[in-house]
Amino acid sequence: GRTLPQPPLEDLDAIGIPAEYLEADFLNDVGQLAYLSTSRGCPATCNFCNTPEFWGTSIRFRSAPSVLRELRLLRERHGLTYFSFRDDTFTANRGRVLELMAGIMGSGLHPLWNCQSRVNLVDEDRLVAMKRAGCEFMQFGVEHGSERVLALLDKGTDLRHARRALSLVRKVGMNVGIYLITGIPGETWADVEESAAFIRDTRPSDCQISPLALYPGTRMFNQYRAEGRIRKDFYRASGDAEIFARVDGHTEKALRHLDQVAQRAKANSRFTPAEFAEQKRWLGFCAVTNLLCGEAAEEEDRWVEAEAEYAEVIAREPANPWGFLKRALLRDKRGQVDSARADLAEVLALAPGNPEATELAALWGLKRGKARSKKSAHRPTGVMKGSEAFLHKVGSGPDD
Repeated sequence: GRTLPQPPLEDLDAIGIPAEYLEADFLNDVGQLAYLSTSRGCPATCNFCNTPEFWGTSIRFRSAPSVLRELRLLRERHGLTYFSFRDDTFTANRGRVLELMAGIMGSGLHPLWNCQSRVNLVDEDRLVAMKRAGCEFMQFGVEHGSERVLALLDKGTDLRHARRALSLVRKVGMNVGIYLITGIPGETWADVEESAAFIRDTRPSDCQISPLALYPGTRMFNQYRAEGRIRKDFYRASGDAEIFARVDGHTEKALRHLDQVAQRAKANSRFTPAEFAEQKRWLGFCAVTNLLCGEAAEEEDRWVEAEAEYAEVIAREPANPWGFLKRALLRDKRGQVDSARADLAEVLALAPGNPEATELAALWGLKRGKARSKKSAHRPTGVMKGSEAFLHKVGSGPDD
């Protein structure tokens, strides 16, 4: 017989925290613990997304104290300092976001992190609080640059929402990524060009473009099956993990075109010195601003300026491992071996077991003839530069 449907669990805190029950040796990559889920459900009704069927249409949240306890546990047990909140709509509850941000800022942990949400569920107050609490990268499921196609997908948001959200994130001074879909039944080349124009206008630092896939539990999948366009034994017979809604030359051409546009937009997405100056004037000191400004300076070989940015983080937040880590990497790049190792020692003192710092210590130790420890597969050495490297490990992203 079949298990009867069960009511949604309302108290997510009752589930506990996975890290409390997992030993490090159980994991191939301790860094996987950095992917956090702090809510279930989504109020949207997108016809290509199975979250409403799987988790329900009402959002239930873990409490701010529960999330803070997980962050602290992961720092103390595994030295993790970078996190990725994989909630479909992390910013949905404004009060809960502000409470959690205040908790993170008062925790002394100084984490960096990223998250994803819907374009109609952000405002300036939330974004400012998030940046102050360490958010350096946000993703949005924009899905398309054509209002007509958004209506076909029953997205529930429009391009006015999308442009406003991306503009606000850029104003606050965080990197932004978007998800787009193409290969949609009824999509024309003119629609594709509207998506291209949206990318050019908004200049996201990361853009994930996917063909529309039909998944069980979505209204679009059910419609296709009812119309006889999907065989009941499709997955068993084909062995495929997904069904694409449209397999033709249009989809392949659109994917190539939009990817080329996205690569050019990424190259133009960097904050200008004037934008960094305005962020500092508006927000005052904020570690994320300094770290991003330092990385931008490094990319242009302005070493002294970059080191000054990291030094200010260290001076103002001596318990923040990120200032020491970024300065260690910079000094090593410049051949300042002893100073780099001293900074790295500070990182390991502040965050014992930190996967990246541990790997760097092993690499640098190898240069002195010492044995190298087991390689960590945690975040790449670039750390904040190109946050998408961290996110590509997650999957296709939000279809909310």
